[in-house]
Amino acid sequence: MTRGAGRFLAAVLGIYLALSLGRTAGELMIETRRAESMKAGLARVTARISALENVRAMTDEDVRQWARSRGLVAPEDIVFFDGGREHAGDAELSQK
Repeated sequence: MTRGAGRFLAAVLGIYLALSLGRTAGELMIETRRAESMKAGLARVTARISALENVRAMTDEDVRQWARSRGLVAPEDIVFFDGGREHAGDAELSQK
């Protein structure tokens, strides 16, 4: 009788351990996916910080060249405004 009870207890413990290991493996897979997602987010944030630090390190000349490459004006540029020719006729009509 003791032998049968010992075998039964060993079988129950074996099943419990197998189920517990399966549950632990499932939780490990979930946490691994979560860690990979966090690593990807960290890489994106690190890249963004690096880009911001590069912008912060720009000299005045770098900023001028960047602005000119995008069609912006620099403080020393001379800019003329023509008042907009397409609206010149409207001003004449409103004066009448």
